[in-house]
Amino acid sequence: MTRRSQGCRSARWHACANNSNNELEEVIFKARPTLLFVKVGYALAALGGILFVALLAYLGLPWFIALPLGLALLLIPAYYHLRRNTILYTLTDSKIEIDHVWLPNHT
Repeated sequence: MTRRSQGCRSARWHACANNSNNELEEVIFKARPTLLFVKVGYALAALGGILFVALLAYLGLPWFIALPLGLALLLIPAYYHLRRNTILYTLTDSKIEIDHVWLPNHT
């Protein structure tokens, strides 16, 4: 549940309970932080995972142990990807709202 959804109706025009004279606010757009750094993180983790598995294979570790360890490096950018998806910026005609959405509503 978002902080905004407790006091406002989610629509193109919405009225907030904390607004003193109940004026309508126009939602101009909603956006999330850029995905560019997450994609770079995935690419670096994949490259690092390949190099890590190659190093472990060179040291004589069996592949069924080295491969999961290399894939575990993908958990780092996955964490930042999930964290990115919990932030929502909303620009209205009078303010900028930053919501930390833990359960996104995709309706």
